[in-house]
Amino acid sequence: MTPISCFVRKRIFSSLSTSKRYASSVSPLATLNIPQGTHVFQYGNAPGGKKGGPVRPLLELKEKGWKIEAEEKWAVIGGGKDRKVLLDLLLTHHRLSPPIPPPGRHPFLYSPAPSKPHASTIAPLATSALSPPPIPIHHLTFSLPPSPTGEFSDYTARYHALFESDRHTLLQTIKWILDPDPLHGGKKGEEEARWATKAVGIEHLLEVPFVGLSNGQTRRARLALALLKKPQLLVVEEPFAGLDPQGRKEVAHVLGELSNGGSTRVVLVLRGGEDLPTWITDVVEVREPASAKLTKAEEEATRFEAARVGSSSRTEEERKHEGSGKELVRMEGVDVSYGEKQVLHNISWTIRSGDRWHLQGHNGSGKTTLLSLLLGDHPRSFSLPATSLTLFGSPRRSIATTTLNSIIGHTSPEIFKAFPRSTNLTIEDAVGTGFLGIFSRRNLTLEQKEEVEQLLKVLFPEETNAGEGWSKQKFVEQPPAVQSLVLFARAMAGTGSSQGGGASRRRKELVVLDEPFAFMEMNQIERCRRYLRELGGKTAVVWVGHWEGERPWREEEGTFDSTGEKGDERRRVRNADFVSFGFGWSREIPQASRWTSS
Repeated sequence: MTPISCFVRKRIFSSLSTSKRYASSVSPLATLNIPQGTHVFQYGNAPGGKKGGPVRPLLELKEKGWKIEAEEKWAVIGGGKDRKVLLDLLLTHHRLSPPIPPPGRHPFLYSPAPSKPHASTIAPLATSALSPPPIPIHHLTFSLPPSPTGEFSDYTARYHALFESDRHTLLQTIKWILDPDPLHGGKKGEEEARWATKAVGIEHLLEVPFVGLSNGQTRRARLALALLKKPQLLVVEEPFAGLDPQGRKEVAHVLGELSNGGSTRVVLVLRGGEDLPTWITDVVEVREPASAKLTKAEEEATRFEAARVGSSSRTEEERKHEGSGKELVRMEGVDVSYGEKQVLHNISWTIRSGDRWHLQGHNGSGKTTLLSLLLGDHPRSFSLPATSLTLFGSPRRSIATTTLNSIIGHTSPEIFKAFPRSTNLTIEDAVGTGFLGIFSRRNLTLEQKEEVEQLLKVLFPEETNAGEGWSKQKFVEQPPAVQSLVLFARAMAGTGSSQGGGASRRRKELVVLDEPFAFMEMNQIERCRRYLRELGGKTAVVWVGHWEGERPWREEEGTFDSTGEKGDERRRVRNADFVSFGFGWSREIPQASRWTSS
């Protein structure tokens, strides 16, 4: 492997909130100290090499070492194997040569030293019988599939009848984790649960069933559980993926205050770009070819903006007919409630062929429920009258689920978690399952094989140019970023000109992309955005995402009008590539608030 060196840059520290602060103490010793000239190897690989020749190090720190001082706030940015090398270095998963003398690579963990005063807005957790001893290092990641078995899981189960165990609230779940005695457990730990959930802004969700939490709310719950472990070093990977802007701000503030508190030091692992919190003081990134480069903070934002795709390539003729195509989905006055909680109220929405929509809203606002109606996954979609919901001109109950799956492309964090990883599907097999919207291998027609090949060439240019054997690799063996991009290609399978297969096959008329870029690297995201911008034909696209910089279409490409009486939230978009369909924190959308392109 080619030696890799570090790219390090400084960032000006921004002070956090001026809220009430709690006194604590922090060791002045460094969080990390890797001296200049250190070589990083996998365990088991000796510097002297093997019979086949010397072993090349995974990382070389030639020009300078990597030191994280006590007061510095660091983030590891980038993606792929390069970022993982730095992550594993933090987690002590790699061997260093020459060995670092005591106190080792994490001095503050192993050497007692006088502490100096520090302050944080997060109140310390009082010690109790349930409080576990602090752990040295905890790695909290949101970028890996959760199921170690790789079996398929039904991601639509959250909408159906709950088992008794599924009714456990967030509070009960945390109490069982803290007090796991099978006979008498689950009764203690409420104080700890309220402290941790308050710290991450979800204390109001303690009585909500854990299975009913949204993707973003679940991430905050996992962060709360990590705080209860009281780690001395908390390494958080992709903490902002799937969070709405307000949620990102809150979680970034919590992590910053936690890092500022002294008892726990925080290092973030991010893609970079617009998800970098303002309190981060230093960033380390691995770049190839091997070279150490220092830049100013402003250059990161400049580099990020320069990498974004420019203008839309949708033709004037395509844009002229937006909003006037065949009606694919119509909702009129739709209501959905879970018990006493009303999630959707009086929703009206029309999607036509060729439309481009941007669905946005905060975590828990009802986006996923709305999409489940559109996809036909929600049980309520079967009972709604045709006057309230029609899919492709028919009531949901009159369309077979297999038919819907074959004409709607779909990817989401839930599909990423649910997609089977124990069936030995190859990369091209996984993409090919998208033609029918299934989760197992099927024989493809010649035209479908050609479309899969073309999709992989466009979305994986480097890999496919390296040789024909790449697409035969196992899907399960790929890193999360590659798996996510493969599932994006799966959602797009059937939208190209080579669908073929006879009159019995219907083309993909609608593609629903729910946070499709959650696990991707920046260069992969740009390929997807470019692909979507160049997507022609009559396929409608609904894109869901919280990051403005990831949106495939720009606001200035259309003309926005705000109309209606005071309190009427109606917005109309003309000749635009997307419509922003949002939900307020608590307001209801009246039936007249129908947002369509015209």
